[in-house]
Amino acid sequence: MKKQLYLFICFVFLCSFGCSEDSCSEDYSVFKKGGLYGIISKDRTVVMQANYNYISINSNSIICSKGRVKEIYNPSLKLLFSNSGVNLKFYTEDTILIKESMTGKTQALNVVTEKLRDFEENKKYNIEEGYRENVGLVWEKSNDKFLYSIVNIKGKVLLTDIEQAHSVYSNGLLAVIMSDGKSGFVDKNGKMVIEASFYIEPSDIGPRKEPVIRYFFKDDYALVKNSNKKWVQYTINGEMKVLPDYIKPAAYCYENSLVPVLNTKTMKYGYMNPKFGIEIPCEFDEAREFSGLYAVVKYKNEDAIVDREGNIYFSENMTVHKGRLTVSKG
Repeated sequence: MKKQLYLFICFVFLCSFGCSEDSCSEDYSVFKKGGLYGIISKDRTVVMQANYNYISINSNSIICSKGRVKEIYNPSLKLLFSNSGVNLKFYTEDTILIKESMTGKTQALNVVTEKLRDFEENKKYNIEEGYRENVGLVWEKSNDKFLYSIVNIKGKVLLTDIEQAHSVYSNGLLAVIMSDGKSGFVDKNGKMVIEASFYIEPSDIGPRKEPVIRYFFKDDYALVKNSNKKWVQYTINGEMKVLPDYIKPAAYCYENSLVPVLNTKTMKYGYMNPKFGIEIPCEFDEAREFSGLYAVVKYKNEDAIVDREGNIYFSENMTVHKGRLTVSKG
């Protein structure tokens, strides 16, 4: 269970970046085989063997982890970095911070220019997960109360007194809980534009203070478990709808206008659209969100991928599954 949770969190990290039509996140997809992950192209050609514990396909880069070794590739699958004993964190959409675990030395790799430079961290602020859309979540290193603030990339403070938050902006919005108890999504100016309540899983609250709100907007939708433990969907305009009681999202964002969901009556997974129609039936033992044209699933206890139309391709041979799941649109 912990492993599955870790992988879902990793894919949430992926979703937070947003995708463009010409990005590597459209050209490649993750597949799973024998408990490890690899990458396939649009025509299901294996371009990276399933040798990795974790893969994140982002707009301008691919990050892979194999044991303690971290690797960074560009959209052409050129290896830009490989080493062990380091931690990776995005600073901007194009820049990844590489911090040595033993020495604390940090370098910044621009995945577009492929240039690596020494990086000196801000002495006043600790930036949680870097800047997105030129704004980021920070905390002051001298702040005994440990409240967060939102600053722009030039250092201008836009909002203070944040008790909890999601780690990065997405779709121009950030989920926050203020120190006075107000909560919802704030825009890039720090203005609360959508009021919402957020349920925080007790298991997410650890000994170290860190952002634990999981919910974020992607493609103008956000899936949120509210303080009443009800799953709801918000649109970018603030409209809210409650999901059917028997449907539980297995991810926090739509990709290809679909999100994996668990039917709690059958305990099987399928894919739902923003209108709550089940487009790919709940017949999978496991299901993850789409990366590119395909999503990783487990079908009849075998590793496979599924496309937007519901066609299943087994990882063992990457050939189309005979027969097609019946498409049911709601």
